[in-house]
Amino acid sequence: MPTFPQRSPGVLVSPLGDRAVAYDLVTETAHQLNATAGALLAACDGVADVDAAVTDWAGEAGVDRADVAADVTAGLAMLTELGLVGRDEAFNAPKPPVGSTEDEAEGERASD
Repeated sequence: MPTFPQRSPGVLVSPLGDRAVAYDLVTETAHQLNATAGALLAACDGVADVDAAVTDWAGEAGVDRADVAADVTAGLAMLTELGLVGRDEAFNAPKPPVGSTEDEAEGERASD
């Protein structure tokens, strides 16, 4: 059973109404995704089973499983082409700017 690919390092996803926005910190690009593409990207955790998700989505939508499988394959190809999934180059998040209220990443906090 194939698993969904892992979301690429440095890719942030946020809901936006009935859509989603993916921002790639590596390429500094934003992508507005429809609800289906947003759900597909959200499933890209590197461990979820593709076949099980396709079966669930087809059942929920009341459509043919083969059609959903074809759409998932095409959607994953698009997300891969955009670099939102499957990219393995490392991304090191910058520290928050001085005076920011944002917490630093775990393990990078200054000792008191």
